[in-house]
Amino acid sequence: MDSAQRSELRSRNDALREQVDSMLSALEHQQQQMVEASERVSTISTQAWSADGLVRVTVNAAGIPTDVHLDPESFKRTRPDRLGASMAQAAQAAARQAAQLAQEAIAPIQQIAGDMPDLSDLVPGAPSLRELLNPPQPQAETPEPVPVDEDIAAPILRDEPRPAPELARPAVVQDDDDWGGSILR
Repeated sequence: MDSAQRSELRSRNDALREQVDSMLSALEHQQQQMVEASERVSTISTQAWSADGLVRVTVNAAGIPTDVHLDPESFKRTRPDRLGASMAQAAQAAARQAAQLAQEAIAPIQQIAGDMPDLSDLVPGAPSLRELLNPPQPQAETPEPVPVDEDIAAPILRDEPRPAPELARPAVVQDDDDWGGSILR
């Protein structure tokens, strides 16, 4: 091999090293972006009020309620079924906000994933990183408006009395063993 061939090989080798170094640098940058996005998602917390202003629900990034606040007047101003609907409405609104914030936090990662070949394309049977980073969004239910009582000061009357709770029955004591003691059954 003459000196011209060696020089050409060195030049190609140096170019290949620069390319590998550039790829490693890009990978480190992407890893840092993933860590930052993960930290942002882990700190997401949103809250929403029901339309009637009786319930405030706080949720985490996964949409799981972490706090529920009821207005002190809520039991005077509404019925239990309507209060339950208000809770659901506030929880759904807060979960939608959390999902939006989480989506915004991972948007840079999704862009990176879109620019790279998918792992499942490179390795047969491997999970799809695109599917992991872009899960299908559940269809949000449109909450029904919570009806507001026309006369919120009126007491809530029940048509039927509540049934009394069933109490536990005491164990029966029987004296039927050989030594004269009692047995609980």
